[in-house]
Amino acid sequence: MPRRLLFLAPQVPYPPHQGTTIRNYNLMANLAEDYEVHLLCFQQEGDDPVGNTPLPRLLTVVDSTPAPKRSTTRRAITTVTSRLPDMALRLASDTYQTRLGALLEQYRYDIVQIEGIEMAPYGLWLANHPLWRSARVN
Repeated sequence: MPRRLLFLAPQVPYPPHQGTTIRNYNLMANLAEDYEVHLLCFQQEGDDPVGNTPLPRLLTVVDSTPAPKRSTTRRAITTVTSRLPDMALRLASDTYQTRLGALLEQYRYDIVQIEGIEMAPYGLWLANHPLWRSARVN
């Protein structure tokens, strides 16, 4: 059975039309040759639904949640009131975090690949998640 990899991305990596999407799409396509790759990404407003892309044929699991919306005013307020940098808050989403937790409960991952500095809070959350920590000990 191939090793299982969870790929966390800040946007749907298709179509591969700019730096981030080109890199992430090609990383996943190459990893899918040797791994069972699962994707959890943010769906930006106006993007084609992730199910309407070639990704479901390439990957084992393809899931997305709506990208959070933060107004300029809200960003300005949190920049002043939060100890975290704006980039760490840019994609903060309880919905995404809940879905990530559900995937951890449903599957055992050998590797989690986190793409993009704006996704770092999910890596920190994951490092302290009991299911991920216990999986690393076994």
